[in-house]
Amino acid sequence: MSTSQNTLISLEDVHKTYRLSWGELTVLKGVTLRINKGDFIAIMGPSGSGKSTLLNILGLLDKPSKGVYTLNGQNTTEFSDDELSRFRNKSIGFIFQYFNLFSQLTAIQNVEVPMEYAGVSRGDRKKRAAALLEKVGIGSRMDHKPTQLSGGEMQRVAIARSLSNNPSFLLADEPTGNLDEASGEKIVNVLKELSREGITIVVVTHNPLVAQQTHKIYRMKDGALLNTNVDVNGM
Repeated sequence: MSTSQNTLISLEDVHKTYRLSWGELTVLKGVTLRINKGDFIAIMGPSGSGKSTLLNILGLLDKPSKGVYTLNGQNTTEFSDDELSRFRNKSIGFIFQYFNLFSQLTAIQNVEVPMEYAGVSRGDRKKRAAALLEKVGIGSRMDHKPTQLSGGEMQRVAIARSLSNNPSFLLADEPTGNLDEASGEKIVNVLKELSREGITIVVVTHNPLVAQQTHKIYRMKDGALLNTNVDVNGM
């Protein structure tokens, strides 16, 4: 698969095999994918199709058993575990179905956490965290803890946190899966606005209504990414 200067993510013939007590289980079978800077894509597929494993590899939480994953021009399959951790914190913003906020911290403190790990000064952390919470429409709730926020508000905090270190792309795992329809629609609108600003977003979802708001839909089946994708907006 050819690449260009606009290519952010490149997976080349990626396989993932787990060695279990009874033998080997191959979960990903030759996945090849290119994602360009500014793309807003969805990856869909039934449970057991390999979506979660692909998400873990894209998020540098796991390594391929075979194949190459290039992110921002760097071959991540050659990284040590420490290098993967540093690159992950700098390059990828995560948005989870269950928010994964620290219950004892306020909204602004939750957004600061990745920046603290990255060595950003306290003053700069607070300034950027406040600006990001304003950006996602929850600035008035920045001093509230998660238990004082609705599900939709918690997800907005999570989105702000995902942006804290200016990542190369956002990886959203079922971002509306724990929300009611109205709250989920608001979260999708936030993601669409970020996409319009040029932020690269990869959404893994079961929800076709969410997927249809992205630019392209890729489908997984039995560990393989189907060669054809649905181009939602004719791009």
